[in-house]
Amino acid sequence: MGDVVPIDKNEKKNALPTNRAVVGGNVFPNESPELRNKSVGYDPELDRAVAEAELEILIKNLDVSEINQQGTNGQREVLEKVKAEFKAGDFFSALARIIREDIQLTNRTLWMFLRLNRVYQGQRAGTTDMEEMADVRNNLQEESTAKELISHYSGPQDYKNAVEMALKTVANGKSGTTEVGLDDLELASQMVRNALKAELKDKYEDVVSFEGKQHGLSGLESPGVKDQDPIRGSFNNNEKINGYLRLYEALTVELFDKQQRAVEKDSTLKFKKADVKASLGKLQKSPGVAINESMLGWFENKISTMDMDQLKYFDFKILELFNQVGRSEKTPKEANDEIASWLSENRKFSKEELHAELEERKTQNKSRDEQAIEALRTGKVVEMPIRNQPIKNPIEPKERAA
Repeated sequence: MGDVVPIDKNEKKNALPTNRAVVGGNVFPNESPELRNKSVGYDPELDRAVAEAELEILIKNLDVSEINQQGTNGQREVLEKVKAEFKAGDFFSALARIIREDIQLTNRTLWMFLRLNRVYQGQRAGTTDMEEMADVRNNLQEESTAKELISHYSGPQDYKNAVEMALKTVANGKSGTTEVGLDDLELASQMVRNALKAELKDKYEDVVSFEGKQHGLSGLESPGVKDQDPIRGSFNNNEKINGYLRLYEALTVELFDKQQRAVEKDSTLKFKKADVKASLGKLQKSPGVAINESMLGWFENKISTMDMDQLKYFDFKILELFNQVGRSEKTPKEANDEIASWLSENRKFSKEELHAELEERKTQNKSRDEQAIEALRTGKVVEMPIRNQPIKNPIEPKERAA
């Protein structure tokens, strides 16, 4: 495998490490930044080997899980051309072909594309650094960029507003927040891909030489000749396309990160549902509590449709009742009456219900405190509860502390 040669042969640039977190970075949490960056794809030579291997795998075993069966033959034909251009060191042509050909970019294909783009960016600029989401937001906040991206939208007019709002949402979303959803990122990524595809098709179509051989994206007989380096015949100085490539790469990585977080969140939700079911089983075994198998099945169906906030609230109510029964603060009849109220279709254990209950408890506590204060003023004995248990030696009014 040959070395990746920077554009400026007179000034060899070393690949600069970056601390950008990408999918897979958590696999190497304790390694140095330099080693971790190489491990997840910030070494051009490593990326070249991995991308080449990914291409081989995709060509032999097409990713048909996300694409129509009718498209598999075209997928293999395109990837064969990409492989040939990649092996020849024409990374730009290989990247451009993946974008401009009408094949669906599945997650596996996109992951290979990201590896290939790292090789190209290292060869083009001598660095492995990539755009952060802060750079992406700044790009999308520019009116000219947003206007150009939306100009490539060709879907139903009714849906155009949703696409425009998705671009604004990604542009204005703050780091670490959840207001930018998967749909927003997917739409923004698709619009950048459409713009990139249009730019590539307009300027770098395949042309056939006088010898009858096809040259991929030569640009020599296309409108894009002005964008080429006049000395080397390179595409590396087309900053508009390079800008789109970097923007598309950053959005794709963010999309992968978001997908991974969604998977982790889904897994956490499943475990929480199991915890709530276990709490119900614990309550069911309390003396005098009547939860039959039919009721248990009904509760399990209800739990299956709950979100995390509902699950936490319901789990709290179950464990609170379990403790109250165990400390004899509630009789079995009172406990069963409360359980019966949970069976109501109207009981959702929503945030609104939680807030209403908290307000009610505040009111009750305030009323109880006021009654206790008034009782002390009139010289009555007041039992001060600690952890919901009555004090054995109540505080007498007017009694001085030691």
